[in-house]
Amino acid sequence: MRIRYAALLAALLTLVGCSDVVVNPLSPEETRRQVVDVSRQLVSDLGGEVTDAQFGYDSCGVNGTPPFQGHASFGLWMPGADRTREVTAESVVTRLRPRGWDVDPNFHTHAMAFKRDGLKVKVWVIPPLRPDESRTSHLSVDVYSECRDTFDHRTDRTAFTATDIKAELAR
Repeated sequence: MRIRYAALLAALLTLVGCSDVVVNPLSPEETRRQVVDVSRQLVSDLGGEVTDAQFGYDSCGVNGTPPFQGHASFGLWMPGADRTREVTAESVVTRLRPRGWDVDPNFHTHAMAFKRDGLKVKVWVIPPLRPDESRTSHLSVDVYSECRDTFDHRTDRTAFTATDIKAELAR
């Protein structure tokens, strides 16, 4: 019954222009943990080597206001693949699907879109490069939490900045 009232309240507030209502908020620590855990799982399931990784908080509100979502962005080398050549999207999906990664048909992007534990995951296969360019990874990955972090990250300057999490993903 409590869930019905919360859903009704959220719907009413949305109708009157308050669409940033968060029914079950997360702390910044919980938001970060969600994103890092799913990112670490993806690295493990792909057997990839992390080339670089950052975490930050992005606003889901208007003009940079709460609520916020956690966002990890990282590059990966695929195991056994030639580092001078691209990998195929099929090679990524083939590794992820048997490990419980569901393709998210409702999330429209040019990347491969997956959903894991309620989080959105975009995996970009780096296309062929020009002869004068050097490859830094096979894949670029973005992991986003839900917009449930109600802390105002502008007050501690963690909004729109990134911290290195490469060591956390390599564990």
